[in-house]
Amino acid sequence: MPFRFEGREGHRARFERAGAVLRQDRLENVVLHETTDPEVVIAEYDLHGHVLSSGQPFASTYVMVMRIRDGLIVHSRDYADPRRAAATRTSSRPPEGRWRQARDQRCWLACGHG
Repeated sequence: MPFRFEGREGHRARFERAGAVLRQDRLENVVLHETTDPEVVIAEYDLHGHVLSSGQPFASTYVMVMRIRDGLIVHSRDYADPRRAAATRTSSRPPEGRWRQARDQRCWLACGHG
């Protein structure tokens, strides 16, 4: 996936592409951190789900830094722990078209493929 997304539609398209490959089942260990800047919130969480093509479960740990203004997210940055995703990945690959799409989107490891 591209590293930068602009606007609501860019983010919506990002999540639709991920939803074609992954099913997100639950969040755990959610921690919200307040900062000295009232617009900035930092969230830590573990995301659990499964790969749609194989049913293989995955888990990944994230940190998200968001700037919220007037009730809207105006900027966000996500950080993932690739070691956690690698520990839950499968060696089976989806059909070639999906593999190429996932690889090109730079989410192949997080998607549980490798």
